[in-house]
Amino acid sequence: MSGGGDPKTPSESAAYKALAEQAGTYFNRYQDVFVPLENSYINSVVNIGSEDTYNRAAGAAGSAFTSAYTPELLNQQRQMLSQGIDPSSGKFQSASQNSYGKFGSAMGLGVSDSSANNTDRLFGGMTNLVKMGQGIQSEATQGQIGLAAASGKKARGAAETDFIKSQSNESVVGTGAGIVAGYGLNS
Repeated sequence: MSGGGDPKTPSESAAYKALAEQAGTYFNRYQDVFVPLENSYINSVVNIGSEDTYNRAAGAAGSAFTSAYTPELLNQQRQMLSQGIDPSSGKFQSASQNSYGKFGSAMGLGVSDSSANNTDRLFGGMTNLVKMGQGIQSEATQGQIGLAAASGKKARGAAETDFIKSQSNESVVGTGAGIVAGYGLNS
């Protein structure tokens, strides 16, 4: 027979106590250091979807396109004035209106693109949050500065393309007029 009595509780070994203490220390450090960082990251991801963030992205894109196109527009108008084209003439008005139309189209596409990029940032951040929750490595999320730089690059490219096309068309017309005039003078 086993005899009765109080069962003995096994005593914990010193190594087991040390591991439990170390685990408690790591858990407390995680709570003190990493949980606030995770919460801050969660808040920043949620803020990417705010109206203010979309407005800032659109403003940065609009500013980039304005700064890329304005010097080209002014340069085009100065060239026409130096060629003696009257600012009230149809040619001057038509060329200016055409250039401003290209500027408006490019800016609209750029602002729209900045919105789409911001939405991509939001979904990328949400994906990172899910990965963090699953203990999977997450990826870096492009910030507002990166979006502004991308908009600036697109704006400069669009402005250069639009004004190079415009100047090449004028060059072709000028060459054609010169050939006709030369033929007329030689005949």
